[in-house]
Amino acid sequence: MYKLFHVKQFVVAQPYVWMYKYIMKKRKQVRQKRVKQRKVAGKIGRLHASSYGKKLPQEMTESWLKYYKPRKLPVTLRLDADVLAWFKEDGRGYQTRINEALRKLIEEEKS
Repeated sequence: MYKLFHVKQFVVAQPYVWMYKYIMKKRKQVRQKRVKQRKVAGKIGRLHASSYGKKLPQEMTESWLKYYKPRKLPVTLRLDADVLAWFKEDGRGYQTRINEALRKLIEEEKS
């Protein structure tokens, strides 16, 4: 019915060999995808870091403003449990919402 293969010390039926090859192929694809994502993320990080602290000409900033993303830094922040729960109740993205609230407060203080 099935061919038998000798793999190291084991005798394996053909469907298991196909399954093993399929799993190994998928693992390789996942690894390659992760490596590609790291390379792209590294390039973007270098671009942000290289532009940090430099002023661009006014005409360039208006056209490039939609591509600008501020650099983010990891910090440890202690918040009251009820404040954190309020931000988390809308689901994912609560850190972004906290950041937006703080940015709004900064803008109000400036004006």
